[in-house]
Amino acid sequence: MAEIASQGEIFFSGPGSAGGLRKLTKVKDFKPDDEAETSVPTAIGVTRGAGYRRKQGGFKISMSVYPEVGKVYEVDYFQLADDQVEVTFITQDEGNGQRRAYYCKVSKVNDGKDSEGNYEWSVELACRTTKRNP
Repeated sequence: MAEIASQGEIFFSGPGSAGGLRKLTKVKDFKPDDEAETSVPTAIGVTRGAGYRRKQGGFKISMSVYPEVGKVYEVDYFQLADDQVEVTFITQDEGNGQRRAYYCKVSKVNDGKDSEGNYEWSVELACRTTKRNP
């Protein structure tokens, strides 16, 4: 029986003083949502579907991030939201090395607390495209 991939890594690459390629270790969750989709339209006189329609779209990624106390942030998401520069997030499966790169801008960042009372940021990314195994 094949083993199920259970561990992944997230890397960040961006310009400026917060730039360079680095592994992120304070991301609680990372949830991409492909906004492109295929639907089946209906038409008069056609039983069931009349064909397929592909809706174009980018990606939206929702992240929860734990900021560190007394240290420079891994990534300053607030500054990236203000600057509106394109950055790259890369996810990688540790088991088989499958990677996916997301090219995006920070859409918004909100402060908050999780259900255990831990301080965290809710980050939303707007991604224009993605590539597999870059």
